[in-house]
Amino acid sequence: MSPRSGGEADKIGNRYESAWAIRHALYCLVRDDCSMTVEALDPDEARGAEFTFVERGKTQVHQVKRQFQNNNAWSISALARLGVFSSAIGHVAAGREYHFVSLIPCGNLRELAERARGAVDLATFTQHSLATNQELRATFDELSAPKLLGTPEQAWKTLRGMWFEVREERETMHDNGLLTELTLE
Repeated sequence: MSPRSGGEADKIGNRYESAWAIRHALYCLVRDDCSMTVEALDPDEARGAEFTFVERGKTQVHQVKRQFQNNNAWSISALARLGVFSSAIGHVAAGREYHFVSLIPCGNLRELAERARGAVDLATFTQHSLATNQELRATFDELSAPKLLGTPEQAWKTLRGMWFEVREERETMHDNGLLTELTLE
């Protein structure tokens, strides 16, 4: 069930975002090779990100959105209106991973990003990952448009640095409780 618009939606969205941030803060308590910054001071690093998480020397920025209205999936146009793709371009170009986390899926963007990471170049990606899958091809063509990621090359490069994660709120909170019990006395 989706929350009613207004204050209730904001509070539930903030709770979801907080649970995801707490999860990563707990990782920092358990491990020596990670750190976390909430709302980074550097405006480029903070753009379109709730927090920055560094793990084993690799910087990740996390954008967390519980859901979009009553929809059961994110559309590319909704993600574009939120600035997800424009933020991702800058983060990926700067060598950061861009993680979009939500309660609802992002269509086939997760599959497209995984396939982009598996291809050594754009030609390999288009010939082997898109040639036989018209649905993925159509999504990639939409992302390659000038108003989104600009070109096929830019779309492929940006997708390689994007992760689309679907996480249940209750499961995240349950896992946070377990991590807390195991970590803190």
